[in-house]
Amino acid sequence: MIFTYHHIGDKEHDENWVSIRTFRTQLRSLCCSFDIVHIRDYDYHNPRHAVIRFDDGGRDIMRVLPILRHFNIPFSVYIVGEWFGQPGYLGAKDIDEIHRSGGNLQWHTNTHRNLTTIDKPETEFMVPTHILSLGIPGDFISIAYPFWANDDNARECARKYFTNGVSGNGFAVNTVYSLHSIKVKENTIMSDKIVNYIELVVPTWPCNFRCHYCYVGQHCNELERTAIQKFQYSPRQLATALSIKRLGGRAIVNFCAHGETLILPQNLEYIRAILDAGHFVMVVTNMTQTRAINELLSLPAEQLERLFFKCSFHWLELKRLGLLETFTNNVNNARRAGASITVEITPSDELEPEIPEIREYSMQHFGALPHITVARDENNGYEILTKHTATEYQQIWGQFDSALFDYKMSIWGKAVREFCYAGDWMYSINLATGQINRCSSCGEIGNLFTDKKLPKNPACHNCPFPHCYNGHFWRLFGCLPGENAPTYNDVRDRICSDGTHWVGPRMANAFSTRAWELNKPYSERKQRRIIRKLHPRHHSFWWHLRHMRF
Repeated sequence: MIFTYHHIGDKEHDENWVSIRTFRTQLRSLCCSFDIVHIRDYDYHNPRHAVIRFDDGGRDIMRVLPILRHFNIPFSVYIVGEWFGQPGYLGAKDIDEIHRSGGNLQWHTNTHRNLTTIDKPETEFMVPTHILSLGIPGDFISIAYPFWANDDNARECARKYFTNGVSGNGFAVNTVYSLHSIKVKENTIMSDKIVNYIELVVPTWPCNFRCHYCYVGQHCNELERTAIQKFQYSPRQLATALSIKRLGGRAIVNFCAHGETLILPQNLEYIRAILDAGHFVMVVTNMTQTRAINELLSLPAEQLERLFFKCSFHWLELKRLGLLETFTNNVNNARRAGASITVEITPSDELEPEIPEIREYSMQHFGALPHITVARDENNGYEILTKHTATEYQQIWGQFDSALFDYKMSIWGKAVREFCYAGDWMYSINLATGQINRCSSCGEIGNLFTDKKLPKNPACHNCPFPHCYNGHFWRLFGCLPGENAPTYNDVRDRICSDGTHWVGPRMANAFSTRAWELNKPYSERKQRRIIRKLHPRHHSFWWHLRHMRF
């Protein structure tokens, strides 16, 4: 991530102002959450990398140089040619101290004009000789586009003179010459440390598709699939219940209805409320509700960085309803707006003849092949929903080279026997009632809205299900300490043919976390005590002790 500061001081300047006290706190959080690197060493694919930069070259940076020296981290100052040496801006006499404090100079154009409105912007990229002479190795290798604005012409000019370009606010396309940047303000929360992983279940069934393989259709009738349930608690109450103060940090919240692919109008306010509370939000949708999607894409750039669309690619229904182009446009619009996406197919036997066309279409329109999940038959012991053998099924759908498919197949039919921390580090919450369950399949342990504190009640071990229900969420986010498995980012991201990623840097950083890396597992003694309390009748204490895997 690239974090951009504008004005720092004791007196409020404008909306981009940050107080010195807040600046010190923000730096401390950044150092705990990221590896701060020089702009020349920045790898935007690395979710741990962060760059601190100051825009416009204002002299107020001189007041915080002692703080920057204290943290001993590199930083970059992007100066504007015609402002350099003017009142209120850095001049030649300031440069040595900036260098001694770990800073470097970078370029912010000659006149700070919108480069997309200039016919021949190349002169804006040329650093004057008298300014170049002030630099040292590492200076003037990067350009920041004024107002973030850049187009093909501006990026081509940047390639001639610099090694990268910094953008943001909807203009970033996540390439070396259009790197995404976050504008830092007084109320910006710098730490992206994840403390909880929450499955927020929206108990409604409606969907505009009728996919024959859908597990929703295995549980409800047509009347239920058109009914819209009213919720007892308001979006504001949800934001309060999920406040960063109450949780102790940010959470990743998976927002999914029973009729999982339809974004109902009433859901938009709840999604916004979770984003307003400061969390990362994953929205499951078939990407055909254009109006709802556009409303979400109109959110501030900082919130779009924390928004992820799991785009359910129901190929046959999209073709039947004539919505394939709508789906494609909405997926790509989400990426352009700054949100993260993944395209996912639920495989079915009837879809097999379409595989060559799906592969070609996906590469052409999404830059990569879709990920593949595994369809389940909930009326037949949670078996794979196919007439093929497991080996045949893997051969057919394995040609998509999907880490999601590979992982789900690796855990299918294998019950969890280990001590599980779902119910402590992660929860499943019913939006309508506030009921908190340990996970998708285990029992109630509290209520989000009525309990004073969130419960700490792990699901223990010996899960009754044949395999981890939605294991790609619970297990990949770390409910089983030390499990050798991919990260959630691995099963959601794709590198496109043009080198871009489906998942943005900030979301990738959140998706790469695991609960067991951020929380301290229980001692063996405490685990035994929990087991004895949870299972006093069904099994003896010593039986549990023999079968636990520490």
